[in-house]
Amino acid sequence: MKKVLFTVLVLLMVVSLTQAQNKGSMGVSVQGGIALPTGDFGDSYDMGFGGKGLFMYYLNPNMAITGTAGYFTWSGKDDWDATFNTIPVLAGIRYVLGKGDFKPYLSGQLGMYFSSFEVEVDFGFFGGKQTIDDSGSDFGVALGGGFMMPLGKTMNFDVSAEYNIIFTEGSSTSYLTFLAGLAFAL
Repeated sequence: MKKVLFTVLVLLMVVSLTQAQNKGSMGVSVQGGIALPTGDFGDSYDMGFGGKGLFMYYLNPNMAITGTAGYFTWSGKDDWDATFNTIPVLAGIRYVLGKGDFKPYLSGQLGMYFSSFEVEVDFGFFGGKQTIDDSGSDFGVALGGGFMMPLGKTMNFDVSAEYNIIFTEGSSTSYLTFLAGLAFAL
């Protein structure tokens, strides 16, 4: 979690340093919400939650280059005492469809997912309870879309849904996020 906050703070500092040169061509968005595990991942884990920060540099009014950092966490289903956490650090494109106040968009991103896993296993009378943990980084992609609606001159309500695929060993880890938050033009 500390890595995510640090990354978001660095992005905000970079944005504030360049704000005077490119006013109106950049923005940031902060969103939070739920993360639904899918596939084999969904067989073992319940619904999770988390959030992300997004930096946007607009190449033109309809297309932006994006940088994202986030944090998502899930707990094991039923009596399986496990947790899975991931920190996505991604770069991509956001394409705004149409013009006007209501702005639907499509997005595509790729990058690294820094994940950790922890499970408590009961080995019975002789072994007792043991905690097994592991962490690593894997390449992944996120594809999605959403919309922005104005709440003021430089602030928008930002709603998105994304399908994330982490290319882990064996079967891929995948989840669907539904997030909402605020986007600010800089």
